[in-house]
Amino acid sequence: MQSDVEEVAIRMKEQFLRYCKGKLVLENGQSDWLDENPFGVRSDWEKHVLERGAPMYRMMFSKSSEISEVSVSNDVIQKVG
Repeated sequence: MQSDVEEVAIRMKEQFLRYCKGKLVLENGQSDWLDENPFGVRSDWEKHVLERGAPMYRMMFSKSSEISEVSVSNDVIQKVG
């Protein structure tokens, strides 16, 4: 998930975490924005934003069907156990 508008990125992150029902986790327990696009291919808009020197706010979620218990703290969901 990514946006060039920090407030939008924060809201999207909150919505993903609130409604994922424990089926999504942040990749590698990340708590900060990713510096690089994890897919290695930039969209036209991402290129435009970065070329003008503006930041891009990114988080990487992954689907997890193995979660038996979920810990939610500081808006970060991580596997427990």
